Amino acid sequence: VDYQRLPCRKEGCIEDSDAFISLLTEDFGFDVADIRQLRDDHPQRLPTRRNINAALRWLVGGAKAGDHLLFHYSGHGGQGGGEAGLDESLVPSDYQQSGAISDDELWRALVRGLPQGARLTVLLDCGHQGAALELPYHLSLLEGGLAELRRGPRPAADGGGEVC
Repeated sequence: VDYQRLPCRKEGCIEDSDAFISLLTEDFGFDVADIRQLRDDHPQRLPTRRNINAALRWLVGGAKAGDHLLFHYSGHGGQGGGEAGLDESLVPSDYQQSGAISDDELWRALVRGLPQGARLTVLLDCGHQGAALELPYHLSLLEGGLAELRRGPRPAADGGGEVC
């Protein structure tokens, strides 16, 4: 989400998303028909709260054992009060009218009910996402190309799916 018509404009998010799709299709053999991209430079695919929630339902709807789902977000992240203390959030293009998408909402949409044997990878390229989804493990990139793996507060999917 580049927030093209807002004062909080963020450069490069659409290009990052395009590059990631290119990596998935050209290097890893993903079918473009299995990819849903929202972008604020395309009127029919705006990353509004409603469209993001619809895309999340599309992603996990019909998932079954053996499926590997991937959710990638590039845009602004936020932090504020929530159900269990501080909530991290994704900031859709219409956040001023519709609000942000909290980590609790994201967890309910993506993780709860993930079927046994399905895998979900979540890549969040935004600020304030250290504990987003409150998963059992968090992998963060550090300076110098190092990575840190930490335990998180919440178990994985209720249905027994694997989330990373």
